[in-house]
Amino acid sequence: SGPVLVSAMIRPKTSAALREKVLLGVTSINDCRYCEWGHTHWALANGVPLEEVNQILGDQVGELAAKNPAEAAAILFAQHYAEHRDRIDPESIDNLRQHYSEAQVAEILAYVRAITLGTLTGNTADAFLGKYRTVFWLSLVYCAGCLALALDDTRLGLILGLEFIALGTDPDAPRMQT
Repeated sequence: SGPVLVSAMIRPKTSAALREKVLLGVTSINDCRYCEWGHTHWALANGVPLEEVNQILGDQVGELAAKNPAEAAAILFAQHYAEHRDRIDPESIDNLRQHYSEAQVAEILAYVRAITLGTLTGNTADAFLGKYRTVFWLSLVYCAGCLALALDDTRLGLILGLEFIALGTDPDAPRMQT
């Protein structure tokens, strides 16, 4: 998929609007807020109406099928792939081949694989940042206290340094018993 993806960036076989619709299809299943935000913006920039974006993200592809069965087949394929993680149903890919050439199918598959990796990475980063965000900021406050102690040897430096260290110390950390 890597070479196909690089080729698609240089000479795409599908439209930018279709690419974004396919990417939104995967995003609607994997629920990555970063991908949803970015690809919604790019879909709108590539002429996809907001109503269609909302239908794709709201998993209402059936309404799109009546307007454009080929695009609906690509979006449904993307969603099927996202749900089953690389276990492609032969019927799903055959349905895609009814509407697109082999080169276009390969490009759609490359897009789907790339966004699947992107959404999983985004969700992992989001979970990590959500869990450790408080620890990160408290650590910065603690470090500011240490820096104040190191740089200012006056009474003010001592007070500020110890205050920042106290603020940055985890209140749930185990304490020594006396």
